[in-house]
Amino acid sequence: MSTLLRKVKARLFLTSPYRSAHPLEGAHAAVLRGRSLDFDDLRVYQPGDEVRDIDWRASARSNQVLIKRYIATRRQVVSLTLDTGVTMDARAADGTRKRDLALLIAGVLGYLSLRHGDEVGTRYATETGLHRQRGATSEGRLELALRGARDRVAGAEFTREKLLESIVREERGRRILTIITDEAPISAAEERQLRRLRVQHDLVWITVCEAPLLGVPREAHVDIQTGWAIPTFAQADTALIEELARADAAERERRIALLNALSITNLEIRTEAEVVPALLDMLRRRHRARR
Repeated sequence: MSTLLRKVKARLFLTSPYRSAHPLEGAHAAVLRGRSLDFDDLRVYQPGDEVRDIDWRASARSNQVLIKRYIATRRQVVSLTLDTGVTMDARAADGTRKRDLALLIAGVLGYLSLRHGDEVGTRYATETGLHRQRGATSEGRLELALRGARDRVAGAEFTREKLLESIVREERGRRILTIITDEAPISAAEERQLRRLRVQHDLVWITVCEAPLLGVPREAHVDIQTGWAIPTFAQADTALIEELARADAAERERRIALLNALSITNLEIRTEAEVVPALLDMLRRRHRARR
């Protein structure tokens, strides 16, 4: 059994009280009509229509040639974009690396999507460039994708903006795009990219939150990007702690307000224990909103 997905399955089926209910239940009906077993309606025959689609009995009753139309049921393509920047090496509130939380989130969403018959693609940056794996349809391919992203750290030039730019440039057709990233402020350029993407795709933004820089016990108070150690006198400075908390709260409110205004599903994850329940709750809310 695959290593990373074993962890996903253990948490998913032991933690969730909804073992028999699939959070992505229900077939996906395509926007376009095509040939399948699901009858939709009848319409008048037009030149170019398939003769085999003519409903002869209905045509005889109505005195005009009618054809049957069917709903084309097609699998969705779920695209998981993982932020692999150096800041993802920082720790969450429970001490887990944010990078590991991002992998667990991607594993849960990817596994549920495969269970639902969807294709799962992954995208992340490495030291040398952007890596993309097209839709996986098996647990083995998903496992390989997760392993590939596990210890990758993006080069300085391969920013989150570059990741979003690659999605804008490369993704064709409708996708469920999930961006798993950290609390870095959404820049004006990234906002423009999100506005473009939401026109065509269904977007989900998952923020992996970092433990507060000050005011909580930590093994080391060090900036993850520069390695600069925070002076001891600052670590217990009440005024500084409160100021940082206000700044973080203001940025959080701005991010959530922006994503909500763009109708982008968004979620925050702070600890490993809340990954599965928070994701399942999010998926159930999305399902109810679309019924």
